[in-house]
Amino acid sequence: MNKLQDIKSYKTISWEVFENIGHLQLNQPPTNKMTIFFFEELTDFVQNFLPTQKIEALIISGKGRHFSSGADLNNLLSAIKEQNEISESASLELLNKNMDTLNALFNLKIPVIAAISGVCLGSALELALFCHVRICDTSSLLGLPEAIFNLMPGLGGAVRITQLKNKAKAMELILSGENFSAKEAKEWGIIDIVAPKKKSLETAIKFAKTYAKIYKKENLKRYIVSFQN
Repeated sequence: MNKLQDIKSYKTISWEVFENIGHLQLNQPPTNKMTIFFFEELTDFVQNFLPTQKIEALIISGKGRHFSSGADLNNLLSAIKEQNEISESASLELLNKNMDTLNALFNLKIPVIAAISGVCLGSALELALFCHVRICDTSSLLGLPEAIFNLMPGLGGAVRITQLKNKAKAMELILSGENFSAKEAKEWGIIDIVAPKKKSLETAIKFAKTYAKIYKKENLKRYIVSFQN
């Protein structure tokens, strides 16, 4: 897609900056489904708009009650089918392009924080896994349900989740497609901080304000422990 000059041009995401903290919202309520167009806009945002912003931290959340129900499967599979009709490698290129966008977020030197409430499933959890810090409230329901549809996580989430604390549990979750609670996610090392209900964004802002000016990714575990004490 053509380079977008104005954040107001985006249809599936919204952006605001307060006190040098950038807030990116997935903006297709009520469930903030991730369509092909969403990923195109996210890629454009990360490549072209975000580098123009002078921010000290980035928070990603979903508008409304939910972070995101994940990929719109009908939309995604239709796009992959169209790409396959063009060439055998086109659909893989599409997934790799989206994965590159998530890697670009992960490689940012500022703290990248996922503020999760409600459902965070499939591609949405993959997006969160590429954030440096994952904060969810007690109402959150998470999962990688791709296996139920005879699919596998396609954006690098399978690799990211197995790099966390409990590799055996991570593989079990990928292969079963079962959903899990915020408490379970914290126990398994998938989520870093569990906030009270409806307080994930507030907690993410507090974390950003506390550590943005001194942030070094190699000290992240220490920041998380200190923040909760």
